[in-house]
Amino acid sequence: MSDREAILARIGSAWPWQAASTEVVGRPVERESWALFTERLHGLGGEVAGPEALTTLVERSVYSDEDAAAYLPEGVRCVDDPWQAEIGVTLVDWAVAETGSLLIATGSDRRRLASLCPPHHYALVPEGRLLATLEEALGHLTVRTTVLVTGPSRTADIEGVLIRGVHGPGSLTAVRL
Repeated sequence: MSDREAILARIGSAWPWQAASTEVVGRPVERESWALFTERLHGLGGEVAGPEALTTLVERSVYSDEDAAAYLPEGVRCVDDPWQAEIGVTLVDWAVAETGSLLIATGSDRRRLASLCPPHHYALVPEGRLLATLEEALGHLTVRTTVLVTGPSRTADIEGVLIRGVHGPGSLTAVRL
């Protein structure tokens, strides 16, 4: 084994998510956790909506990851180019109450461009995917590449002026399923 292979083998064995499980084992998430998640996300400029929000996607141009497409109502016009879509739709692996964050892992049917390219991002949060802390959510990761979304895209690089949507979607709606 070369030195390079030995180093990469040690690094690979140190990743915490290799032994992670998708079974929720953290503190139980109570109804109040949804209120905290909503408050935190709202404070960041995002919003939380119910499944009825998906009806607003009808007649709009949508780019959706394959695993999220099953949740879209009939009549949604899906496009193949994420840069031409009005709205990107993703399925969330975990939502975090304490920070209002969303963790979205990659995969063959999950390219994550839907969370990064269109001006509006709809993140679908299935029931049972809300955890109390970021530490718990990170402990459940099963892949190395994950997008951590904490509110709409924003920057204050130039003279401390907050601007939304420069590096990604300017609006974020977490849809509670």
